[in-house]
Amino acid sequence: MTPGLDQEVASCGALFADPAWQDAWSSATVERIDAEQRLTAPDRTGGEIAVPLYRTADSALWRGYEDDAGCSDLLPSPVCYLSSLYAISNPVNRVDPARLAGLLDRAKEVAAGGQATVLVVPNLEDAVTLSELRHRHPPAAEVRLDATCRTSLPASVEEFVERLGKSARSDFRRRHRRAVESGVSFVVYPADVAAGRLPEFLALTEQAAREHGNAPLYDLATLTAMAAVPGAVLLTAQHDGELLAGSLSFVHGDCLVVWAAGIDYARLKDFHSYVFLLRETLEFAIGHDCRWMDFGRGTFEFKRRHGFGLTTLYTLCYDLGVDRTGWIDDLAKMDEAIQPLLGGG
Repeated sequence: MTPGLDQEVASCGALFADPAWQDAWSSATVERIDAEQRLTAPDRTGGEIAVPLYRTADSALWRGYEDDAGCSDLLPSPVCYLSSLYAISNPVNRVDPARLAGLLDRAKEVAAGGQATVLVVPNLEDAVTLSELRHRHPPAAEVRLDATCRTSLPASVEEFVERLGKSARSDFRRRHRRAVESGVSFVVYPADVAAGRLPEFLALTEQAAREHGNAPLYDLATLTAMAAVPGAVLLTAQHDGELLAGSLSFVHGDCLVVWAAGIDYARLKDFHSYVFLLRETLEFAIGHDCRWMDFGRGTFEFKRRHGFGLTTLYTLCYDLGVDRTGWIDDLAKMDEAIQPLLGGG
């Protein structure tokens, strides 16, 4: 475990500090990345860690957050992100706290040199890094944009199910049994064969977004790039070969990260595909010696009911000296508007 990080943060955030993940994200197209520079800083082990700085003209995920808050165009383009919004845990969480000032100063300098208006540091967890930045490097604005859902994994799925409340436990077993009786199957596609099913999976992610009143957050080019990251797997629930639900997930170290997911909501009640996929994903993770599972963002009520705790993700915004009257107040309103959507996260 990385010194100074608790086990959950160390395990669940490791994927997004991996150069392979960062290399793949460089070719993602759901964020219009105009320029990228990887800044290095000492981590808590005495080694070095790279934190990507992206200058972007547009981010589908940021627009999604603005839609959630009922607002638009809060930050004038271009914006610099110190790690992508799509990286659930920011590598900044792993930087030696004593060296955060140097990293932040370099990020501000590069961002300002690229004519950015704001430096955004997203997906910080409520730990020493966030505290250090708040008190020693206070931002112009702070927004609780999202939460992710995590749990530690026992030795078997049955042990996990026994943790649930009585009602949830009974319902979980019943729905999984009915899915099996209906002929639903669990099919895993490793990276080298996932590409053929990615268009169908993309359609499921778009359907899930529409179900929750959101615009699509992914495109085929991005999913294809991320499916090539070592440890990537497409986990699916199928009926007669057709996808009912799925997730693009990553086995990294001792954690399974569910990064992107989609569901055919039209057939959800008939096949209980969400519960089925969760149960099989737990089996898959435990079978791959994972000690943690990060179930990702969204559908908080379902995830809490099924044994996952919420970890709030904070975003700090730093003014780069460009006059933008009112944007700090706008972000405060954004924070207030999003909180009811986080399920108490």
